[in-house]
Amino acid sequence: MNKTAVRLTAVAALLALCGCSQDSKTPVRAAKQPSSTPAPTMRPELISDPMQASDDPKPSVFALGKGAADFPELKVTTLKKGEGDPLDMGKIGVFHLVGKLANGKEFMNTRTGGAPKEVIMMEWGDLQGLILGANGMKKGEVRHMRIPSDLAYGAKGSPMERVQAHATIFLTVELTKIKDDLPAEFLVRRVKPGTGAPIRVGQTGEFHYTGVLFEGDRAGEQFDSSRLPDRQPFSMQVGVSGAIEGWLKGGIGMRVGETRWLKIPAKMAYGEAGSLPAIPPNAMLVFEMELVSIQS
Repeated sequence: MNKTAVRLTAVAALLALCGCSQDSKTPVRAAKQPSSTPAPTMRPELISDPMQASDDPKPSVFALGKGAADFPELKVTTLKKGEGDPLDMGKIGVFHLVGKLANGKEFMNTRTGGAPKEVIMMEWGDLQGLILGANGMKKGEVRHMRIPSDLAYGAKGSPMERVQAHATIFLTVELTKIKDDLPAEFLVRRVKPGTGAPIRVGQTGEFHYTGVLFEGDRAGEQFDSSRLPDRQPFSMQVGVSGAIEGWLKGGIGMRVGETRWLKIPAKMAYGEAGSLPAIPPNAMLVFEMELVSIQS
């Protein structure tokens, strides 16, 4: 055997020992079997509407537990009658607002600065006194409201509106439009009450959440949760930005420690595209969310 043949034989032997092929620099190993996909976490109990089993007679935040008549310090006077269908809870009213303090100083005027204000008619929404006082208004109607502090900006006031703490405010309110109702499929239920002041539109809150698919073959499948290991609460500016529309609207008025159940149609969530692979197209979603804190 010549020297060249000896060298080739030696190389072949070494390659055989180390499990290498002559035309590859990568060790040859047995084909790796694909790892089995872990079974999804199922939370079928989250699909059920809590209103069907709740002891709370009105766990929906689109129902008022109390009306304007239950707050004697809230004074509402009709200055001009409107026409058409009334503005009810669960609808969206578009208002021109002129706000003044007890000393006559104006702190808000949508006619001279900014656009008309959209208000979702829901419990502890943007200004509870406004919602109580505007319930039942008709398009074109004008009302004057004297709103006590606890139904306005409360103990903290509103630096943005230049309203001091514990201030009674006076609003002249004109309903210019009633927008389409929120989708009938959009449901918000209070599962557990919280404490303290409610989070208002524009404030930032931190939320724990668990999301599941509502329908189809994967109904009840959990697609995400902030309560998983190494996860943190989710932060969003309520009613403004930082999340899907169903969250932005469904989180309004929550109190720290409160838990809500949200059923959110696709057009208020991830729409026709979905968020694959976790969320299919046109998916109705259910969330359980808890307000952990409100940023000052």
